[in-house]
Amino acid sequence: MTITIFRNFVDNRQTTCPIDRNEIKSDDLKPASRLLNSFLNRLNIRCDFNEFGCNSIITLESLSAHVSQCNYNPEKALPCEKGCGILLTVKQKSGHNCVLEDILVTIDNQNERIANLEKILEKNNAFIHQRLEALEKKNDSFKQLEIKYKLLENKYERLASCVSQLTLNSSGLNTGILALEENQSLSTSNG
Repeated sequence: MTITIFRNFVDNRQTTCPIDRNEIKSDDLKPASRLLNSFLNRLNIRCDFNEFGCNSIITLESLSAHVSQCNYNPEKALPCEKGCGILLTVKQKSGHNCVLEDILVTIDNQNERIANLEKILEKNNAFIHQRLEALEKKNDSFKQLEIKYKLLENKYERLASCVSQLTLNSSGLNTGILALEENQSLSTSNG
């Protein structure tokens, strides 16, 4: 049986023998001999994923190990080549719309905005700090004025008290002067 006949037989999933056209039953199938298996395992064949770009030629015996590790295996997940880190099969790569570049641009824009906002915040903090210092100076001046006001208030109260005393004393003197003047006027009229 030639390889072409066998390949057609396998590809079409026929249930009849390609040579004598007799029906094939599962009971008719027997495992190959160890000699035949050994011979077949040493055959060099192309990777199953040759159509996807794998050019490896390997022995039939190592085919299953190679297929599971082959980078062209359409079922094997590999990281996106654009760097987004998503694991994709060969089939998924063709439909993959990698947004990493968009994400990186967005991150750069956000970082730039953050830097600008930090500069504005720094300027505002400096402005607030200046205003606080000015308020503290005004508050200190206000406290000094308050102290001076209390001192002046105390002096005023003392002066008011002195003026009251003087007024009382002056009233008493006026009364005394009037009494003296009266006494003098009486003594001059008596005299």
